[in-house]
Amino acid sequence: TDGAEAENKEKPDVKKEAKKEVKVASLDELRQARKQKKLKISDIAENCGIEEEVCFRIFDGTAEASAQDLTKLSNLLCGDPLGAPNYRKQLTPGYARPVMIHRAIFGSFERFMAILMEHFAGRWPFWLSPRQVLVVPVMPSVNDYVLEVQALFDEHDINIDVDVSADTMKAKIRNGQLAQYNFIFVVGAQEKESRTVNIRNRDDQATQAKGELIPLDEALEKMLKLRNSRALENKL
Repeated sequence: TDGAEAENKEKPDVKKEAKKEVKVASLDELRQARKQKKLKISDIAENCGIEEEVCFRIFDGTAEASAQDLTKLSNLLCGDPLGAPNYRKQLTPGYARPVMIHRAIFGSFERFMAILMEHFAGRWPFWLSPRQVLVVPVMPSVNDYVLEVQALFDEHDINIDVDVSADTMKAKIRNGQLAQYNFIFVVGAQEKESRTVNIRNRDDQATQAKGELIPLDEALEKMLKLRNSRALENKL
């Protein structure tokens, strides 16, 4: 009786899940799948558990892939990699994945400017310089002439600044030299009366003392000629 009852007892329906078999792809098929899905070798290596260097060598054909590695790569690339839960590394709680949009033209421009800044080390040629001319008054009584000079050069798009602060003349000139102004105009009563300027050239030590007075219009003409020539040498 016990045997009959055991025989007639309903047996549980045990279903065994069949393992999904993924066809092992060839190397060309793996390369094509990677190209279509635009996947990085580093991501593929991480998700397949293969060393990155080995993965690189497999894809460039310099290393032969083992059957196990080919199976892993086929599962990832030729199965459903975008839907696979392990394609992207799971985020740590509290963290977010950043996204950067890169515009190549801005990066190229910034790198080029960085090279120029390193090359000139602040001593820009006149036509590129953001600090082309600084006007320094010898005394406060000539500040009106200083501002007149600034207005004249500013009309012709010369980057010109004036220093009418309470500092001494020597301090103003020293500050202008440290700021790498291409030219420093020192004007006093004599310059105001004759409508001239005394020019100090950043790159010419011989001009650092008072020298020949140059008429204002002639100085402007020389500055415009130097700017338009785009010369690297800071010389009038």
